Amino acid sequence: MIGHTTTTLATVRAPGCYARRLTPRRMMMTNASSMRLRAVFGKNDYRDLKGEQRSDYEYQDADDYFNCMGMLAAEGTYDRLEEWSDAGVHPIDMILLMACEEGDAPKVEEVLNAGAQPTVQDPRTGKTPMDVSTDDDIMAMLRANA
Repeated sequence: MIGHTTTTLATVRAPGCYARRLTPRRMMMTNASSMRLRAVFGKNDYRDLKGEQRSDYEYQDADDYFNCMGMLAAEGTYDRLEEWSDAGVHPIDMILLMACEEGDAPKVEEVLNAGAQPTVQDPRTGKTPMDVSTDDDIMAMLRANA
């Protein structure tokens, strides 16, 4: 039809695992001849986290990781994140607890380097990252940063 365009949504995988569903608003043409797409995201996405500091992490980062790792699909609610937030757990510490539980060593290293507290406790269970991790490499990283 003349005057109408169809919009195709694309799924992209960001470094560090975040799969993002692109909406038309987030897509733009960078080269009209080759029709390449460039994702346009806010500051929390597609960033090089080397050099990030504890204060740079926001609740949205914890939410993104929660979704990325399929925890929302498994649990069906945001109750865990909401309880942690209500208890005053910093977003970077939320990510550390989840990454240790999931055995995600690269993410554990990333957030520890940015200032996550390896002694943080899950306010629901009282468990620390050391308690929920079963990976030897992660345990060594936690011990080194304690």
